[in-house]
Amino acid sequence: GFVLRTWDRVSVSPGATNTLCVALADAAASLRVTLVWTDPAANPAANALLVNDLDLVVVDSRGRFFFGNSLLSQDEAHGTHAIIDDNNNAEQITIASADSGPYVVRVTGASVVTSSQLYSLVVTSSSSSMSTPAQCPAQAACPGGCSGRGTCSNGRCECAASYSGVDCSLSNVVLPCGVAYAAGVSSMGWSYYLAGSPGLSYPWSITLARTAGFADVYFAYNRLPSRNDYDSVVKNLTSSRKATCSSSCDTPTNADANGVWVIGVASLCCSTANVTLKFTCGSGAPCPAGLTLRSGVCVECDESPCPAGQYRRHCTATVDGVCLPCTKPPNASFVVGGPALDSDTCPWTCDAGFVLSNGACALNTSDAQQTTTTTTTSPPTTTTTTPPTTTTTTPTPTTTTTTPPTTATTPSTTTAPAPTTTTTLPT
Repeated sequence: GFVLRTWDRVSVSPGATNTLCVALADAAASLRVTLVWTDPAANPAANALLVNDLDLVVVDSRGRFFFGNSLLSQDEAHGTHAIIDDNNNAEQITIASADSGPYVVRVTGASVVTSSQLYSLVVTSSSSSMSTPAQCPAQAACPGGCSGRGTCSNGRCECAASYSGVDCSLSNVVLPCGVAYAAGVSSMGWSYYLAGSPGLSYPWSITLARTAGFADVYFAYNRLPSRNDYDSVVKNLTSSRKATCSSSCDTPTNADANGVWVIGVASLCCSTANVTLKFTCGSGAPCPAGLTLRSGVCVECDESPCPAGQYRRHCTATVDGVCLPCTKPPNASFVVGGPALDSDTCPWTCDAGFVLSNGACALNTSDAQQTTTTTTTSPPTTTTTTPPTTTTTTPTPTTTTTTPPTTATTPSTTTAPAPTTTTTLPT
């Protein structure tokens, strides 16, 4: 059989949590907890569906969290993940094949704008026992300690601007500059996107175009937007709209220089919403890895080979890769270009007459000695062979002997045959 336990007209004040514990007599039994409340009348023009939003949470003995209505959201970046219901005033949690527990049941006034809110709670199970709050086992107030990326407040994780999810485990998408990004979120779900990176200041604009379903788009600075954060230009998005930040885009209140604008896309009831977001950045905007900013648009970095003697520096989010001169020692020449990125290692070789020595090009002394020896021995060979040939074939002695004036006017030789000439004449 089943045991039904009810609590009626219980009051919870803003931010407060009411707790009770349930222990099941039989393992593999089922447990069902239902929360309902009468919400105050709302303004028909209000953006939020609830005036007072209560949260139902059950935590089992292993520290697992179960949220009211067990809603799941799905988007293009994170797949399927749990979300908290902030649209309905009736929430239920069913745990089939539950262990014996104990289970901690919490009702929290997550967002209560009146002094308090009355609610009714029903617990249905097989034979079970109840414990007072003081007897409940200690359990974490928020799932996963908010993954170290947020703070626990009123039973919910308040995630830093770059993260989302019930436990802040999801990293929000940074929209690339100048690229149309297709966002899609399932019915009643949320997706969050960052307009640039924290701490950077630049003008930007976002063009939003609905491609399917119905969506609301919300903006908040340095925090995740809620249904209370909207602008008339993007509320009830059914066609192309544009939102623009033209000045002081990093610090709209000049209070936090490390903030970032967060864009929330929420699907309205009953169908998946698909929205195209095109984020156009001004000067100083970041781009994802592998892209660089040109004229407000993120484009592929230039990684083409550089000429000989140059290397290409990696591009940054705002500066394209450029070719820079490589270094080399004196008396060397570059041979090819296109070395590795960010590597000043252009190939070079020593010039003629120089050899590599200790990373430098030094004069090749062995080649110099060989060249000097050859030059020295060559001229004697030419001088020795040429004069004898010229003297033998030239009749210089005959001419000298037969020309008396020449002989007489040549006192340079003491062996001139003057006596010999006198002797031979009488004969």
